[in-house]
Amino acid sequence: MTELDRLRRDGPTAADLQIVKEADKNDLAQALRQNPYWLNALQSSHLLGRDAKMIPRRSERTDALTVENIHEAIQKYLPSDRYTVVTLLPEAPASRTQ
Repeated sequence: MTELDRLRRDGPTAADLQIVKEADKNDLAQALRQNPYWLNALQSSHLLGRDAKMIPRRSERTDALTVENIHEAIQKYLPSDRYTVVTLLPEAPASRTQ
């Protein structure tokens, strides 16, 4: 929650954004060489009614990210008054039946 508060207040740093962009480009370069990526991307395009020609242009969308537009999105979509706290509990031991 502390990190979200910081992002709402200040937005991401330019260094954080650069790291994320580089990681995304590396992941995309690897994914574009694999059939499962294309299968999922084509299915998603079909189901959502999007142009499949946009699939290889994902890196352009990544390049368009700026500190400012990410900060705006954080403020819009992650308001401080709307969140869910989830607690993962250990699995209960199996009961023995005799």
